Amino acid sequence: MSILDFILIVLSGGGGTLLITTSKLFKSLRERITLINEKLGYMVSCNQCFGFWMGCISYLLVSYKIYILVYGLILSLVGFIITKKF
Repeated sequence: MSILDFILIVLSGGGGTLLITTSKLFKSLRERITLINEKLGYMVSCNQCFGFWMGCISYLLVSYKIYILVYGLILSLVGFIITKKF
């Protein structure tokens, strides 16, 4: 694994974690999952819990060179950082 692959995994994992656990886009999905199973609902709302699984998913995306999703997740992280900084 190259350093670029590692950077892509870290950034896309962070972006995907924030996207799923905190965004308005996935709020209704998080709520539905919580109604079905409270522990699973906690997992998709917890940055640390979901971050582990998102890291695994990001590794697979980078390994199989599915860069369109990787870059989308990275830009989600960039958008979050920009809106929080300004």
